[in-house]
Amino acid sequence: MGNVWERKTLWPGRPIPETIENDWDRFYWDFPDVYDRFAVSTPAVIRSLHDIIGLGGMLVADVGSGTGRSTFEVARFARFVVGVEPWKPMRDFALMKQRQIGVKNAAFVEGLAQAIPFRDRSVDLVLSTPGVPLTCKSELGGVIGEQFVRDARR
Repeated sequence: MGNVWERKTLWPGRPIPETIENDWDRFYWDFPDVYDRFAVSTPAVIRSLHDIIGLGGMLVADVGSGTGRSTFEVARFARFVVGVEPWKPMRDFALMKQRQIGVKNAAFVEGLAQAIPFRDRSVDLVLSTPGVPLTCKSELGGVIGEQFVRDARR
């Protein structure tokens, strides 16, 4: 019958780690379903953002979208939202979840915070809640946060 974790995972029988302590690559790659259950939820942040600037009618890029938690919340208000996520298992989980909950005004694409995969001025708003590791070193050189802000402005 298995433990409670096995029954709730997408992949029955797969061992769930006791801890992910500093093993984010493995967590994102192997356990997007577990990540989704415990990731920071952002409804209040998105609601406040909508109250302040009004997301209605906007095309939004949600950078570092993970399993889509913030993307689906933005979709409640925006015309369309594109989740940008480098980890394929996270995007796959988000797409599966999207089909389950029936959100039509969202999409997910591969991309990095420091090299957002859109043409200049092609979206109305770029946000990340809290998906971008701002102080980490970038594989493109420099610090991810600085590159994210520069790229989001374009």
